Amino acid sequence: MIEDVRLQALYPFLASKRRDENAIVTMLAESVAGKAAHHVSIFASFFTTHGEDVAAAARTIAGTYRKGGRCDVAIYHILWDLMHTLLANDRARLADEAAE
Repeated sequence: MIEDVRLQALYPFLASKRRDENAIVTMLAESVAGKAAHHVSIFASFFTTHGEDVAAAARTIAGTYRKGGRCDVAIYHILWDLMHTLLANDRARLADEAAE
């Protein structure tokens, strides 16, 4: 049984006294899938709203870098993550279109 109230809120099925392991594994898998879907929806919403701003910022940073400016490692990491997300979303969209 989970004592921490914060964990009980995240995983209420683990707070119960019953110990049906198959049910717990199923509920845990559903919880993880739900959290992953929520994560994807947050990214989609963000890039739908701010995608052009992110692309403009990336172009500005890239232009500065091409002109001999330096690119901070943290900025490079952020841009890498953003580009990975955009490309992954594009691949998923293309796969969905191909399946139709």
